[in-house]
Amino acid sequence: MAIKNILVLVVILSVLGVSIAQKVSQKKGLFTSDSALLDDPETKSYIETQVATGGSSFAKVFSDSMLKLGLLEVLTGNKGEIRKKCAFVN
Repeated sequence: MAIKNILVLVVILSVLGVSIAQKVSQKKGLFTSDSALLDDPETKSYIETQVATGGSSFAKVFSDSMLKLGLLEVLTGNKGEIRKKCAFVN
């Protein structure tokens, strides 16, 4: 599963819960990008598993993802920047 897809899914599930996964699995997500998660076979399978099991493995996956995210080295000071528009470098 693409790391980008799993991180997006982790955020969706953590904020909105498993009920949103049900909507996504039915292609009734809030955003076009929600339905695009179903384009990747591995991500689609994960969503279907979470819906079928009521999110039984979600806490573990979320925890693992947060640990990996914590390993990223954030650029600070003049090494990094807060973008005014995410798609463009200031």
